Amino acid sequence: MSEVGAESAVAASRTVQGLCGRLHVRDYPGQEPAFVMMHGFPDDSRIYDRLAPLLAPRRVVAVDWLGYGRSERSEPAPFHDEQHRHQLRAVLDSLKLGRVALVGHDASGPDAIGYALADPGRGTRLAFPLDRAAALVAGMVQSAPAPTAASPDQLGRGRLRPAPLHP
Repeated sequence: MSEVGAESAVAASRTVQGLCGRLHVRDYPGQEPAFVMMHGFPDDSRIYDRLAPLLAPRRVVAVDWLGYGRSERSEPAPFHDEQHRHQLRAVLDSLKLGRVALVGHDASGPDAIGYALADPGRGTRLAFPLDRAAALVAGMVQSAPAPTAASPDQLGRGRLRPAPLHP
């Protein structure tokens, strides 16, 4: 399961056991469905420290991928696309999150897409704070059922409202 530690007055620091090690998660309390924030590379979950409070009253969960931030380091091995999906599933299961809004920044954009396609009942919304990632998504998910995205300015103002990817 997960362990809770007081990291700040706003977010709880949690440790989630994944297949290859322990993942660090910052969990900001709030209403469901939660925003699940995935960092790019070589960043970690701290990139969301200023944004997460702006998304209140929604719950925000910011993940440190294995090998980044306060998560454990794994043994050197070739990376496979499914590794982040397994890590994300471990976080969602441990925190008992059902349907979520996945926020994929930078290189985590494809992770958000892959997870949403693999488990469409759980990822209700997709958001990509970078235009480059959103353009990539539009080409990858044209046949998927109604994915959505938010513009960077909506995320920054804390007014995330889904906008269709396909006009």
